[in-house]
Amino acid sequence: MAFCSSCGTQVAGAFCGNCGTAISGSITNVIHDVKSTVQPSNSMEVSNKSWIATTLFAYFLGVFGGHRFYAGKIGSGIAQLFTFGGFTVWWVYDFMMIQTGNFTDVNGNVIISKNSESKTFCKVVATLYGILMILYIIIAVIAVVASSM
Repeated sequence: MAFCSSCGTQVAGAFCGNCGTAISGSITNVIHDVKSTVQPSNSMEVSNKSWIATTLFAYFLGVFGGHRFYAGKIGSGIAQLFTFGGFTVWWVYDFMMIQTGNFTDVNGNVIISKNSESKTFCKVVATLYGILMILYIIIAVIAVVASSM
């Protein structure tokens, strides 16, 4: 049995039934701790660029460097444009950096979500991203099968 660090109630699951706090040591708490570390450190400034816009640009135009152009990183945006997102590896890396709050704009300011609406948005984007990855795998399999005929 564990006790909630916020209200002191005895709990058996990953969340306190009384106040909803994640219980220390549970996998849910680990995920919560990771999300809470997305806040910039004292030495980093928060960008005025929208995290949601950056995520959408990365999702829909990422292989063409759309998110980098939006963030003001024109040079690397052009590089992604001509390499199709660094052969998608660079694009996937950037997408993960955006989702974890580690992507910066041209001035080195971190682009992070500034509101609680991003939790729902994150779930939607993660679902769409998963569907996209499945489609990529299906297309790759079809291409391999078609080329072997």
